[in-house]
Amino acid sequence: MKVNGEWTDPDRPFTSGDRAAPEDAYAQSKYGAEYGLLEISAQTGMEAVILRSLLVYGPGVGANFLRLMQAVDT
Repeated sequence: MKVNGEWTDPDRPFTSGDRAAPEDAYAQSKYGAEYGLLEISAQTGMEAVILRSLLVYGPGVGANFLRLMQAVDT
């Protein structure tokens, strides 16, 4: 989701029609990868699907989600 930007108004969530607004190097690299895939798609006819998931978690998850899980566990 970082490709969409760092924040949105509470009453207006991000949508698939929003303009990309990557702010940091991580988000810019993700956006660059999306752009590259779309270029390949245009050149080859291969369909490209971009998923901007809010959170992916599993074994080894870290950061804020790990802290949330620890708080719930407590």
